[in-house]
Amino acid sequence: MKKTGIILFILLSQLTMQAQQYSYKFTDGWTALLALSEDISVGLSANENFEHRILLQNENLYPEGIEFYPSSSSMGSIQSPFGIHKTVSGILISGIYKNIDTGYTSSIFEFDDSLKFIRKIDYQDEDINFSISTLRNGNNYYQFGQQRNNINAEQFDGYFAKFDSSGNQILSKTYSCGGKTIAGGCAVDARQMLQGENNTFYLCAIGRGHFIPYTSIKDGLIIKVDSTGKELWRLNIKNDSTSCHNLLIAPLANGNYLATWQDYYYKPYKSPSNNQYPEPNDESTIWFSEFSPDGVLIKTWNLKKILDYKFEEGFSHWAFHNHLIQTKDSGILIVGNTRQNIFSYVEIGYSLKLDKHSNYQWYRQYRPSVKKPHDFGQEKLFINGVTELSDGSFALAGEYRSSPSDSFPTGTQKGIVLFVDEFGCFEPGCQLTDNINELRAKKNTFKVYPNPTNGIISIETRGETKKTSLRALELFDMQGRMLHSENYTVPPNNLSLNLKTFELTAQVYYLKLLRDDGLFEVHRVVLQ
Repeated sequence: MKKTGIILFILLSQLTMQAQQYSYKFTDGWTALLALSEDISVGLSANENFEHRILLQNENLYPEGIEFYPSSSSMGSIQSPFGIHKTVSGILISGIYKNIDTGYTSSIFEFDDSLKFIRKIDYQDEDINFSISTLRNGNNYYQFGQQRNNINAEQFDGYFAKFDSSGNQILSKTYSCGGKTIAGGCAVDARQMLQGENNTFYLCAIGRGHFIPYTSIKDGLIIKVDSTGKELWRLNIKNDSTSCHNLLIAPLANGNYLATWQDYYYKPYKSPSNNQYPEPNDESTIWFSEFSPDGVLIKTWNLKKILDYKFEEGFSHWAFHNHLIQTKDSGILIVGNTRQNIFSYVEIGYSLKLDKHSNYQWYRQYRPSVKKPHDFGQEKLFINGVTELSDGSFALAGEYRSSPSDSFPTGTQKGIVLFVDEFGCFEPGCQLTDNINELRAKKNTFKVYPNPTNGIISIETRGETKKTSLRALELFDMQGRMLHSENYTVPPNNLSLNLKTFELTAQVYYLKLLRDDGLFEVHRVVLQ
């Protein structure tokens, strides 16, 4: 097995002979935003003037892909994978439409299942606007985006629009920061719209200062509205020391909702000399908050301890959420890309799985290796969107970039779709290592006994390695699901663990022990 999370070979014909869940394919255009199935993907391309085109590809009907633009003097662009919505009868794509005569407008493009264009629905407003997310509920269409404030041209507000079955606009509402200021002002950047209970909607956004260099200082904002756009409540996701980046939300199995983000920058504004941007937070990690349908914040936590030792090169990473879905097992899968905070040019994709109670299950990284670029060039992988397929596996849509290499003499930027299994693995069995083979110790320093066991096991260091201490442990079943974890501020000399307290059945389990030297061991434990 390869050590990297994903190895991409240039011989595509060899990969297509493998099972669908362990394969990948390049798509037309320069990025893929979402794969709606094994055969249908939606992304972006560009014309000779570098203007974006919406690119639809159905390998059964249009293997070369089709670029959508209503006329030669127009263009279309998608701003987010949340702008692509699969309906019973077709596909809705929410984005920006530009006509050379009339300028920009936010639009919904509707296609049938064969990708035949049906119609374009326009949001009616005279100011500059950007559509981010679209949904269809019954006979109505709903759109969430951002538009320039009518009074302050440098500020943007969020907007919510509703259309009837014929595409006629019924209503629109706008939402500002509500008098709140962030670094001298506040603009609302739309991120996601989620349909809630009783015909309500959750609008997920970022509030940011609108003056450069303060645009990177951000707070999260969640607004709940009814079907008329009436604001029911709003919840600010923020803290006083770091910013809130890439806020996303998802429903939980208990009826509450989950918000997730990254604390990417420090605040208040701390700029390194001669740098217009704030100082990045080297301790950045992934945060979560659970909140009720009434807008009550229940708890907030992060994955700092869990993820610190799961990164491919052994260094911490800055993570950037791009998309998330609720999976068929009522869990949540989050995808995006990470950037190593020591060598910022290293970009790799990732997926993060939570169970239905928002507990951590697994984390995967995907680093491409098509052909080593010349000199010190780099290969990069960005994951934009995820779709769960009928067999429980996942299609990850994104973008591959490479500096000049033998395979790509002038470099390349291409759309790509990865097909991984239900554990996020590109290679069978990766669920047992959690994507960090290179940090696995070559020699075990801990002894786990008795094995097999009737329930109680002891963990102790071997006589010749007393200097090695235990930092954390994790217990997994054979499917790679984490069942229990413990972290130790003061390393224990000897430790006993009763597996029966976790209501486990008799089978094989895997115990991962993280050592204070940063390496880990995996012990196979048989419960009788």
